[in-house]
Amino acid sequence: MRIKLGCLGFICAAALLFGCSSHNLKHQDFDALSQNERIALLENIKNLKEYGKVALFISQPRFRISSDFMYDYEKDNSTLEIIGPVGVTMAKIYINNLGEMTVLIDSKKYTHHEAEAILKKQFNLTLPADKLSRIIRGLNVGTPTYDEQGYVKSVTTGDDYIINYKSYDKFQYGYNLPKEIEITKDNSRLLIKINRAILY
Repeated sequence: MRIKLGCLGFICAAALLFGCSSHNLKHQDFDALSQNERIALLENIKNLKEYGKVALFISQPRFRISSDFMYDYEKDNSTLEIIGPVGVTMAKIYINNLGEMTVLIDSKKYTHHEAEAILKKQFNLTLPADKLSRIIRGLNVGTPTYDEQGYVKSVTTGDDYIINYKSYDKFQYGYNLPKEIEITKDNSRLLIKINRAILY
């Protein structure tokens, strides 16, 4: 009996700890909230993990690559993992709270301008690293337009990125988050499709 009670106590303690780690997130009816209320909730997301597909298109020279991805946002730091065939990691991109990027490819680490250069060389990819966590959450990062419901529809940034939010969807806790995002700059177009989002 003591052992059973001990196990029950452990389970209760673990449940309490898990509940605390979710930052007291509650189910929301995003469509019933004002724009400012939605922004406040999105700004307050501390931990977010997303899984989906990413595709990069380059017009000149013609180039296309697509893969799975995993994005992890935790306390203003982000990790974007590009996953190739049979689950092999092609690149890991770390972004700190200052927007500084570190890239890991083939066990080699590249930082700051080297990181930007290796992404351009390996994937023809130019990434708005310092804005990515806000883009993923559907928060404004420049000059925005809004749809009829007050969600960000498109944004033009100060460094010439154009972000189009193709669709939104309800994810965990009823949060409306971007489902399909298109990021363009110069002759490159990056498509992101989120299949699963976990807020914790």
